[in-house]
Amino acid sequence: MKPLTKIKFNIQTIGDILKIISLVIGALIAFTAPFIHMCFDKSSEVEVFGYYNARMFCYAIGMPVTLFFSALFVSFSSMFIHIKIFRKIMSIISYMILSISIYYIIWSIWARKDFPKPYYYTSIIILSLISSYLLFLLIKRTTKNTIRLSNIARDLKSLEVESKTINDIANIMPSKDETVTYKAMIDVTGENIGESIKKIDNEINKD
Repeated sequence: MKPLTKIKFNIQTIGDILKIISLVIGALIAFTAPFIHMCFDKSSEVEVFGYYNARMFCYAIGMPVTLFFSALFVSFSSMFIHIKIFRKIMSIISYMILSISIYYIIWSIWARKDFPKPYYYTSIIILSLISSYLLFLLIKRTTKNTIRLSNIARDLKSLEVESKTINDIANIMPSKDETVTYKAMIDVTGENIGESIKKIDNEINKD
């Protein structure tokens, strides 16, 4: 039976691979969205979402889709910024861009027709703000474990260095331990190891 920690790390690795694949797919969609309309016949008269044809619809929604995925990338990347004030600023910017892109995506798909104009635009604004907030929470949740494992890896590296220090001290220590300096060195290194272990434990058990 595999240790629980190993299983957890394997699951996280799979999750990271899925995130990378999602980012690549998102980048491809963002890059191609403004040009998709070129694939459709301009002379077509088949109406799509209130537009004259599919070409007109794809032309209208292309840039908002690119803006949407760009905002997702910024939002995802901002979660890894260690400076708190910069992270908050980038999160706010990405939320604003995300809201605008969703607004225009909804506007492109949802034809107003007989819907009262004030209610129509108010509804789109509310939907875009709520959708952006939910997406922001989802991104924050999915990046949480990645950030946590990154912190654990950093603390494990410190633990490895401190363990090597103890081994080096043990190798040069005289057979009769009569020197206080060696004891002091081990005590300090031991405290550092204890702090690293505590940090790792806190990261693993963080909610």
